[in-house]
Amino acid sequence: MIKVNDLKIGNWFIDNEGAYCNKGDIVKVINISEYGVNEYHDMGASGRCHFEMAEPIILTKEWLLKFGFSEYIRGGRDIVFQRLAGSFYSVIFESNKISFTNNVQFIMLQHIKFVHQLQNLFFCITGEELLKVDFMQEKY
Repeated sequence: MIKVNDLKIGNWFIDNEGAYCNKGDIVKVINISEYGVNEYHDMGASGRCHFEMAEPIILTKEWLLKFGFSEYIRGGRDIVFQRLAGSFYSVIFESNKISFTNNVQFIMLQHIKFVHQLQNLFFCITGEELLKVDFMQEKY
């Protein structure tokens, strides 16, 4: 379950309720209310998921690629992804752990394990939303 105060509009999550979509579909937050998370999915429909049924999406290299990062260097277990967003940002993805650098500071972020956490961090650092390049309904 995702903590409610971790979610913001635009975050992606897994709907394990399935009232308005298939259980397990990946959906996007469009509104948050006292009753749950209002969501949008690729069929063009929207609905509500109760908080306790919203599950985080594990951050993977596939999700970094969907967010417009490109694979830059591969060495050993490390894969370095980069993305231009006003400035140069690199994400080092190793064993499902994230490090973030803007070529001035290097920050090890072992607690960033889920897609919504990276979306929130990216917004805090850059002031820009981390948008998904294409909207696909895939399971991760």
